[in-house]
Amino acid sequence: MKMRPSLRPGTAPSARSPPRSTVKPASASRPTARRASIPRRTSSSGTHPCLCAASRPPRLRRGADEAPSIACSPPPAAPGRGGSSSPGPWRLISSPRSGLPPWMRNRIEALRAANERRPAARRHASAPAMHDLLPRRLGARSARFSPALGLGLALCAGCFGGDVGAGEDAGDGILRRLTLTPAGAADGRGLHAVQRHEVSEDGQPWIVHGGHSEPRKPRSGADVERILVIYGHDPKSILIPGHFPSHSFNRVAVKLQVSKHEALQLQAIKDGRVVFGSLTSTAPASINEPAIVLLDLPQARRIKTDIDTLRINIVGHSGQAAIHWIEVLQQPISEWLPDPEQPPRLVDVGPDARRALGLSSRRPLEGRFEAAGGEVLSFSYGVPERLLFPGRRQPRLRLILGTGEARRVEEWPLQEEGPVRWHEVSLPLADLAPGEVPLRFEIDSLDQREALCAVANVAVHQPSPAPRTVLLVTSDTHRADHIGAAPGARELTTPNLDALAQRGLLFEDCFSSTNVTNPSHVALMTATHPRDTGILNNTSPLRAAAPTLAERFHEAGFATFAVVSAKHLGAPHSGLGQGFDRMSWPAPRSQRDAEDSIDILEDWIPQARGRPLFVWLHVFDAHTPYDAPLAFERLYYPDDRDPFRHPGDGSPTIPPNVRPSPQEGIQDPAFGPAIYRAEVSYLDSELGRVLDADRFRGAMVAVTSDHGESLGEHGIFYEHGGLYPQTIHVPLLLEYPGGPRGALVERPVRQIDVGRTLLDLAGLADVDFPGQDLREALAADAPPPAPRFTLAQGGFSAAVTTGDWHLLLQLTAHGEAQAQKPRALHQVELFRLSDDPDCERNLLDEEPERVHALRTLLLRWLASGEDRGWAGEGGRDPELLAQLADLGYTTSESLSAAGEHYPEDCTCEWCVRFD
Repeated sequence: MKMRPSLRPGTAPSARSPPRSTVKPASASRPTARRASIPRRTSSSGTHPCLCAASRPPRLRRGADEAPSIACSPPPAAPGRGGSSSPGPWRLISSPRSGLPPWMRNRIEALRAANERRPAARRHASAPAMHDLLPRRLGARSARFSPALGLGLALCAGCFGGDVGAGEDAGDGILRRLTLTPAGAADGRGLHAVQRHEVSEDGQPWIVHGGHSEPRKPRSGADVERILVIYGHDPKSILIPGHFPSHSFNRVAVKLQVSKHEALQLQAIKDGRVVFGSLTSTAPASINEPAIVLLDLPQARRIKTDIDTLRINIVGHSGQAAIHWIEVLQQPISEWLPDPEQPPRLVDVGPDARRALGLSSRRPLEGRFEAAGGEVLSFSYGVPERLLFPGRRQPRLRLILGTGEARRVEEWPLQEEGPVRWHEVSLPLADLAPGEVPLRFEIDSLDQREALCAVANVAVHQPSPAPRTVLLVTSDTHRADHIGAAPGARELTTPNLDALAQRGLLFEDCFSSTNVTNPSHVALMTATHPRDTGILNNTSPLRAAAPTLAERFHEAGFATFAVVSAKHLGAPHSGLGQGFDRMSWPAPRSQRDAEDSIDILEDWIPQARGRPLFVWLHVFDAHTPYDAPLAFERLYYPDDRDPFRHPGDGSPTIPPNVRPSPQEGIQDPAFGPAIYRAEVSYLDSELGRVLDADRFRGAMVAVTSDHGESLGEHGIFYEHGGLYPQTIHVPLLLEYPGGPRGALVERPVRQIDVGRTLLDLAGLADVDFPGQDLREALAADAPPPAPRFTLAQGGFSAAVTTGDWHLLLQLTAHGEAQAQKPRALHQVELFRLSDDPDCERNLLDEEPERVHALRTLLLRWLASGEDRGWAGEGGRDPELLAQLADLGYTTSESLSAAGEHYPEDCTCEWCVRFD
C-alpha cells in the first residue's frame, strides 16, 4: 500500500514527510546499473520532432504570465465549411484557456522547476515542459472535416502508409516461436504417498496450541475418518510427532474443514528447532465439506537431517477447524515446472513471470528450425528460488546448435550470485548455413542430483529496423473528465496525455462495460461483455479457454509484455496472463506506483529490439487510497484549508466510514477530489516516460481506463459504485500512423472495442477477434450508434445508454460500501444526458413511456446472455481478499449467471409498477 505523509496543516512540506522518493528510492529496489532507460525522442528545441512536416501537431506554449496559445494554427477550413457550421462526427481540439487560480499556477511552475532540477536519468528528457502544455481545459472547435485538413491527413498517410499491412514489410521482425519436445521419458512415479497420519481415538499423540480441541467421531453417513475439532478464534497449530526422513518427502496433504478462508503453513522440526518450512497455501471455507490442501516443501531436498515433528499452522482466526488426516508425499521436482509435453505457462523467477517449459538435467529439450540467414535466436532462462540447486558446484545450461562440423555449443552458468532473476540470451545466427537446424537444451549438473531450470520464449526472428509496436495503457479508476484536453475537464494538468490527444484522437463519449477492475479488463482483453464472460468480481479468474487480445498478437509473431500495478490483476488472480510472453504484478503488496511499474517496463523494452511488440501497461495511482507524492499532494488543495476540518459552507459531509487517503479523520469534502486530481497529474508525469520513448514513436497507442470514480456524487464517496457516468464514462485516446491529429470524436463508443481496433491498426484485420474498429466513428455516414449496456459488480445493477438517455435498473437491494443512499430492489432511474450529464434529475415520472421502452430493452438484453464458461473459481486467497477489502472492494460472488439476472414474475413494488 502507498505510504502517505501527514496532512496536518500549519507544517512546512519538508517537515510533513520526505518526498516519496526518499521513502521508496528507485536505487534501493532497482539498481541503476540494471535499468536501461527507454531512449527518448529529442530535438534541439526540446520538443517532439514531427513525424512528417504535413502532420505536425499544434504545439502549445505560453510564458510564465501568459495564457496558452497555439504555436502553429490548424489547417484553415475550406470555403463554406468554417467554424460557424454545425459539428461533424469529429472536430479539432482547439486552443486552451487557463482557468486555474494564481496559487495553483505557481505550484505548477514550482513543480516544473523541480522536475528540471532532477537528474537526467530520472527526468523526462524530452517530455513537453509543464509550462508549455498546462494548465488547460481544451474547448470544442465547431469545424467540420475540411478539405485542407483532409490534405494534411493524406500527406500523413503517405508518410506512414496508413495501417501496417500484412505484406512483406509488415512481416519483418516477427517471432517464429520454436516447439520444444522432451528427449526421453518422464519419471513415471508422479505424486505418491509416503506416510499417512490419522486422528487417534483420544487425539494422541497430536498436540494442539491456540484453542480447545477434541477428537470426534464422524456423523452417520460421513467419512469413516475420525476428526480433530479445534475451537477458538486465535491462530492454531497442530504438532504431529513421527519419523520423517527429509529426503523422502517434499509435499504434505492436509484434509480439513475451516469456517472461513485460511492460510496454512507447515514447519518441519528437529529437536524443537524449525529446520525448514512450506510455502503458504490457502484453505477454502468448507465447514460442510472437507477440502484437501497441498503444502509444498521445496527446501526438503537440501536437508540431510531427519525430521521428528511436523507442525501445521492455521494462520487466520477461523472460529472452528477440523483436521481429518495428513499425508506425507513425494513428487519429482521436475513436475514443479511446466510439463514440456504440454503448452508453456507462466513461471515466476524473481520479479516477473515468463512463458516457459521445464528443463531437467535428466531430460533435455529438443527442437528444430529453418535457418534463412541473418537471423537471431532469442530465449531466456531462470531457476525459481525454491528449485535452486543445493550443491556448491553449480550446473551449467548448454545449448547445442546443428550437427557434425557445423555443430555449435554455447554454455551459461545456471545460477549466479545475487537476486534470483531471468537471464536473457540473444544469439546471432549469421554463421549458420540456410536449411534445417536442430537444437538441444540440456543441463550439466556435475553430479547425480537433478538440476532444473525454466526455458522461456524460444524464438527465431529476422531483426527489423522499424518493427510494429502497439501500446495499450489502462489507467485504473480514471474519470473521463480528468484529462486536461477533454471537453468539460476539471481544472488539472495532464500535459503528456494532452500531447497525446494533440497527436491523435480523443473520444469524448466512451463507456466501459462495468464498474470494477478485473471484469472490465477481462472484457477489454476479450472484447466480450461481462454479462457473457461471467466475471463480475475481482476474484474469479478468466479460464484459458477464453481467447484474448494478447493471444492474438502472440500468434501473429509479436513479443507480448504486460506490467500491471495491482496484485489482483496478476496472472494467478485474473487469468489475464495468457498470451503474454512475460508479465509482472506486485507481490506480496496489493499495489505499486506508476514509477515502479514503468521502471520495470523500461528494463524490458530494449530486450524487444528488432521485434514487433504488444505492451499492456496498467497504472493504479488514481485508485484509493489517494496518496500523491509530496511534490503533487497539495497541487490542487490550498494551504489555508484544513483537510481535517469541515469548512461549514453547506458542502456534503463525508460519511464516517470513508477515507480518501490513508490518513484518518479527513472532513473537508474538497480534499478528496483535489488529491484525486493530484494523483492523475502524478501518473501523467510518469506516463510521459513511456509516451516519449523512441520505441513508441510512430506506434499505435491507446490510453483508456477500466472505470471512473465517484467523488461524492449520488452520495457515493471515493469509490466506483453505481452505473452513473462518473463511474462508467472513461477516457479514450488513440494515436496511430496516418491518423487524424488533434481530433475530438463526439460519437458514442465502447471501451471493449479497443482490442479490435489495435489489431486492425497493426495489420491483423483478418485475425478472428470480436468487436468493432473505433475508426468507423470517424465516418460521416456511419450508422447510428447501437445502445450501450453496462453491468455492475456482482450483477448488482444494469444500465442502458442510447441516444440522449441513460436508464439504470437495480437488480438487487443493496448499498455501496461508502454510499449514503441504499438502492431498492428493481428500482429504476432515467436521465437525459444532454442537459443533465451528471444524472442528478430523475425523469422517471416525466417520461413513463420512455422508461417502459428502455427498461424492456435492458431486460431483453440481460435475458439474451450467453454463459461461455469462462469464469474460473476464485476468492480463495485470504491475503488477497483482505487487500481487496482495504482497496474498497466487496468480495461477494456474482449474483447470477448470464441470462439469469432478473427473475420472471417478480411482484416487488417496482415490478408491479411496470406490469
